[in-house]
This record gives sequence, structure tokens and C-alpha cells, in this order.
Amino acid sequence: MNPVEIHPVGEQDISALLLIIQTAFEEHRGKLDPPSGVFKETVETLRDKWKRGGAFLARVNGHNAGGVLYEPEETYMYLGRLAVLPEFRGHGVARALVDAVEAQARALHLPTVQLGVRTQLPGNLRLFEHLGYHVIREESHPGHTEPTFLILEKSSG
Repeated sequence: MNPVEIHPVGEQDISALLLIIQTAFEEHRGKLDPPSGVFKETVETLRDKWKRGGAFLARVNGHNAGGVLYEPEETYMYLGRLAVLPEFRGHGVARALVDAVEAQARALHLPTVQLGVRTQLPGNLRLFEHLGYHVIREESHPGHTEPTFLILEKSSG
């Protein structure tokens, strides 16, 4: 596999990013409780999130391979909707996208990057732990008494 190229998302890329995210999350449709909000995303809702921060697309051999959104908060960078198309998994695409968000956090002088991982997706938790993230707290979606997701954090430095 050729090197992963990371590109900032422009407004013209929002629909491509939506397609990547929804395609990558398709394997989780009907399996998560509560269901992922990714399937309710539209070009408009994704554009709103993009405007609050930004996003990156990953390309391999000129083909879209993955994407990620980010949003600067007061004391950290939030990383969301990391998505890698199935045929590009295991080739460093997720790492390259996470690295790009971490670099953006450093550029904005934000000391950490935070993200949420569903408790029902232990493979995602392992991926982020492998990338140096650690759990800082457990949270629950409305209507759930047990934790449904974990907040992870890593120093951006």
C-alpha cells in the first residue's frame, strides 16, 4: 500500500466525508445501543461540525480512505467521527488521521486531545490505547444507567 496522504477538508469535500463516515460505520448499524448518530448525519450537520473546527481526509493512491473531524475546546482538542473504509484498515490510515488532529492541537496550543469510544466497541478502545490514549472517565447516554462510552485523552505534545 502506498503512503497515506492527509488533506484538510474544504467545504467541497463535506459530502465525500459524509459518505466515508457512513460507509465505515455501516458495520455497526443496528448493533449499538443507543444507535450511532452517524446515520442521522447530513451534509448540513456535518458542515456545521466542520465549521466549528475542521476535518481531514486520508487518501491512498488518490482514493479516499478515511476521515476525521476535530473541534477545539477551551482546554483540549476534540477528535470525532474517525472513520476508515474497510478496504484501507490495517494500513496506518487511522494513525495518520489521529496524528493530523494531534498536530492541529499543538498548532493551537491545546495540551491534549480527547475523544469518545463506545463501550460496545472494544476494538476501537484497543486502537486508541495503542496510539497512546488512556481512559479518563466513563459516561452514559441519556436513559442508560451503565456506562455506554469512555472518554479517552492523550497529550498533544
